[in-house]
Amino acid sequence: MEDQSNHHQGLTDEYQSVTDDLESGGADKPTAIERVRAQGKRMKAESIANIDASTERVLALIEGLPDDQQQKAADFWVAIGDLFIGFWGEILTQVEQIFEFAIEWLSQVWEQVKANW
Repeated sequence: MEDQSNHHQGLTDEYQSVTDDLESGGADKPTAIERVRAQGKRMKAESIANIDASTERVLALIEGLPDDQQQKAADFWVAIGDLFIGFWGEILTQVEQIFEFAIEWLSQVWEQVKANW
């Protein structure tokens, strides 16, 4: 009887713990850091897939050219790629700055709400 009582108490405690986690929003919910890292991994994977597909298409085009034109076509593609890398870096920097501005603005709004509540 004692064992059964302890078993039921253990189940009750476990149930209460799960209930508390659900009510607090903490039940197996990824942290903000985990979500951002996961998004970064998804962005990298998608970028790699897009770059690989584009590279394969470009290679097919270059391979279809006469030998004396392939080097110039490759040089042109490399130059475009270098420009794109620089451009993409600038875009990401701008997106980060917009994000930083939005976070600061939301923080200020939240402080005003708390002050007037």
